[in-house]
Amino acid sequence: MTTEHQAELLGVAGRPLFSDGTPERRLGRLEDERAARDVVIRYGYFLDAKRWDDLFALFTDDAVRVVAGSFEQTTNGRAALRALYDTPANDGPEADQSQHHYASELVRVSQSGDEASVVAYYTVHIVGRRDGRRVRGTHQGVSVFTLRKVDGQYRIVRQVNVSDIAHNPLAPAGYTDDPG
Repeated sequence: MTTEHQAELLGVAGRPLFSDGTPERRLGRLEDERAARDVVIRYGYFLDAKRWDDLFALFTDDAVRVVAGSFEQTTNGRAALRALYDTPANDGPEADQSQHHYASELVRVSQSGDEASVVAYYTVHIVGRRDGRRVRGTHQGVSVFTLRKVDGQYRIVRQVNVSDIAHNPLAPAGYTDDPG
């Protein structure tokens, strides 16, 4: 993990919880925390189910996704991100099947409630076929989701995934660190 990515993760972890205000404000903050966590969980379910319209509705048009760790990639914009996933290779009976599991979510909501950040550890299990054989692969990492309210709903503005995906034998083409 680079120093920059570690600072981003720890920056979220170091933010204070806001407990000031009336009971109504505190309840509103709890509802915002739940809504932010819900975006992350829905992200995993929609990705696994390949429900592309639902998945990319979670992102803002100007969203940025950074993959770091054993593989480095930055994707700018919802349309460019969708182009990575919504392909014939990702659909159909021969496509790999994934399960994203998020744990230890840490949620911080800005004092205004307009922005939130979620840090979560994750494990991804993938089952697919290679050379006619059924193959399984797993990788894990940590994600930092930065969210902004758009029309009253949190949307992903920035997503940073730090993982060891390149070590997964079922990593998508271009992600692997296998020299051949």
